Amino acid sequence: MLLRSLFFKSEYSEAESYYQALRCFRRDPDQDFAAVKRHLGLDVATIYAQLYFQNQKNHQRFRREIELHSGEYNQLNSQIDVLVVAPSQKMLPSHLIKQLSKQASSLATSAGFMYVTQAQLHSNNVLEGARRLQRILRDKSKQGRQVILVSFSFGSAVVRVLLDHLSTSETKMIKGWLNASGLIFGTPRFHCSDKKSFYNSVNIDMRSFSCEQTYFQKPLDTKGIKTVHMLAVKLPKDMMLIEQRNCSFLKAWGPNDGLVPFRDYQNLQAPVIPVMGQNHLIDFASVASLYVRSLSSMVSTLPQQKRFLPEPKIKFVN
Repeated sequence: MLLRSLFFKSEYSEAESYYQALRCFRRDPDQDFAAVKRHLGLDVATIYAQLYFQNQKNHQRFRREIELHSGEYNQLNSQIDVLVVAPSQKMLPSHLIKQLSKQASSLATSAGFMYVTQAQLHSNNVLEGARRLQRILRDKSKQGRQVILVSFSFGSAVVRVLLDHLSTSETKMIKGWLNASGLIFGTPRFHCSDKKSFYNSVNIDMRSFSCEQTYFQKPLDTKGIKTVHMLAVKLPKDMMLIEQRNCSFLKAWGPNDGLVPFRDYQNLQAPVIPVMGQNHLIDFASVASLYVRSLSSMVSTLPQQKRFLPEPKIKFVN
């Protein structure tokens, strides 16, 4: 018990943290997350950030849009392909990539999407990954198909760089982009150093994109592509004090590895949807309705009724 009291912070209960954050938000709904964390702690700042995003006009407008898709199905979805952009297996354990890709694909087919492609980029270099993804999109374009991009983790960094290089004609074939807690602003601080210590070591392969920061320095430009950012938010129960302090320094990684320092997400034009109780990666199954309705809203404003369709197809691109 003594050890626990020394290493774990428990100033407020979950309910107390919520009311602290609510009072703070009502006093000033536009505070910097890091300042809230500094004065009231990480628990309160995390809930404050959730209230902040939920009260943004673009978030509220998006919620009204997906309410029209309450049936979680849109007949027009069959005309659009879904492209699931996963990170290289060098970045995440293969079983996690397979699980998330399968969830994203299966849920898309349940919403009426006929063609779902799982793109394994086989590269931990964002430029090479973006080139690979661009070739897949060009193949889709030749087939006369439009696509919705779904990305997570390092796959979102690839999409971020891809958008910087797409021409106006190429962006017309992209109906939307759903970023499920991915890296879109830059490289994690710990990836920019070769230093090793007793506590951690740096994998050189994981640093391959630290020299490519020029593609993350300018503001994110979605080029008019309808975009939704799902923000993984986990209340840091029993988080050690050292971990709380480290969150303040993970300014380039996110949003899922540390919410509070991310001023960039406060400036995004696209809606940011906080998903509570999530870890490093968002579990698509736990937000199935939100996920499929988000995709359907990118296809059309008003859904069409369901009727018989042939069996959907899921394709793997290696």
